[in-house]
Amino acid sequence: LPSEQAGDALRIAKVVASAINPAPAPALIDLMRPSSRIYDSKKVEEHHGVIPTGMVPGSTTSDVVRKAWQLVCLQFLRSLLPDSKVEESRVSAVVDVGGRTIKSVEFSANYERLLNAGASWEALSRSGTREDGDAEKQVRTLPPGIDDGDAAMAIACEQVQAKTT
Repeated sequence: LPSEQAGDALRIAKVVASAINPAPAPALIDLMRPSSRIYDSKKVEEHHGVIPTGMVPGSTTSDVVRKAWQLVCLQFLRSLLPDSKVEESRVSAVVDVGGRTIKSVEFSANYERLLNAGASWEALSRSGTREDGDAEKQVRTLPPGIDDGDAAMAIACEQVQAKTT
C-alpha cells in the first residue's frame, strides 16, 4: 500500500473494527500498527490493494456486498496485527516388522504450536486453522510426553493389497 496511507490506518481500523461481526477484542486494537512491510510505496506499481475507506455500509447494503466488505476489513485488520510466532516440531517413528528388521518404514507427523495466537493476526483467523501458502494446515500442540527415542507400541496392523493409479 502507499506509504502515505499508513497515517490513516489506525483511524480506519477503529471504525471498521467496531462494525464487523464479531468485533475484535479491544486488546487486539491496541496491538495494531502499520508495518513498513505493508505500507511501502516502492512496492506499488499500478494499483494498490483494496482497503476499507472507513465508511460503514448502510442498512440498505445487500448481504453479498456486506460480506465482501467484512472480508476486506478482516484482511486489513490482520495486516496491522503482529506476526504469529510458531514453534514447529516433528515426531517420527521407525517401525520394524516382525520383531526383526525385515523392512523399516518411517512414519512422521508435523506439529505446530502457536506461541502468541491471541496477540497476533491469528486471533482474527478461522478457529484452529492457519493458511500456509495454498494449503491449510491444522494447528495443533505437540502431544505431551513425547521425547526423542521414546518407544511406541502398535495397537493394530492390517495389510492391504492395492494398486496405485
